[in-house]
Amino acid sequence: MTSEQHSAAEVLADRVREIIRTSRDDHDLKFLIGTVAEYCEYVASRIEPEKNSADISDELLTAFEAISLLLLDLIGEFPSAVQKQVEAILRDEKLPQRIAEVAAVPSSRRTARQPRGVMKLLYVPLYILTLGEALDGAAGRRADLFALRTALNRLAQILRYASSLDVIQADIQVDDHLRPYYDPTLIDKTKLAALLVILRRQVEGLPDTRVRANLLATVSGMEVELRHRKPKWGTIIAAAFVLFSAVADLKSLSPTTYDAVYRTVHAVITLLHEEASVAQHGRKPLLPMDGHDVAILPAPGLERKEDNDADEQDRDA
Repeated sequence: MTSEQHSAAEVLADRVREIIRTSRDDHDLKFLIGTVAEYCEYVASRIEPEKNSADISDELLTAFEAISLLLLDLIGEFPSAVQKQVEAILRDEKLPQRIAEVAAVPSSRRTARQPRGVMKLLYVPLYILTLGEALDGAAGRRADLFALRTALNRLAQILRYASSLDVIQADIQVDDHLRPYYDPTLIDKTKLAALLVILRRQVEGLPDTRVRANLLATVSGMEVELRHRKPKWGTIIAAAFVLFSAVADLKSLSPTTYDAVYRTVHAVITLLHEEASVAQHGRKPLLPMDGHDVAILPAPGLERKEDNDADEQDRDA
């Protein structure tokens, strides 16, 4: 590897470290997809099947597992055709597994450093035999190295195309004049995530395959969005109401089958409503009184008469 190539590899390694170690919300979507595409192109360019050589640093090779998981998260923002192509390449070509096999070979035995002059005639055949044994399994044969390089190039081309698309990422915003009353950022993400886990398990137990797949797609989308550091609350809330309408319709057709799912979705809707209520968060619970052994939280917008009278007495004093 020349000094210029080494410098380019270092720059790429820095960018890969950055997108892996930081939140995806800290970067533009096109930057992330473009970086993954560049990464795939670079790895493919360093694979030489005719020499049984994979001149790639350990850091870049071992990063592929994390990169592939990040990519599966990112492609959810793109059209279904792009998603299916990316998923098919990762799955059918077993890219994470093949890259891991190459990474398992010591770097000194992955790189083709051919002797010069007369020595080249003596040592190249021995070198090929040795590296072929080192790169054992699927990654050790020239045909499989060629297939690996081809798959990486295909993936890079699809991602280059995806990075050129204008993907709408705008969220459904709560108007500023309504935020003093309803603020989704007050929603407890842990509570909502727990409800969605329960809901997903209930949906997985539904007998109708088609209905199960459709509902799971919506629930999974909500879970993925909720895991972001800054979730698109408008998207989550809209999905919850669509899900509620669909499940309510299904319950009218088969009450017993969909009753549990309906009640859980209803709990999700209730949580989204009450947790985001600014008044709900602003009210303080009253101390236990009148024979109650628990604190009492007044209803939204209502104030105890005793509190009003006490306030007036304080002002008069």
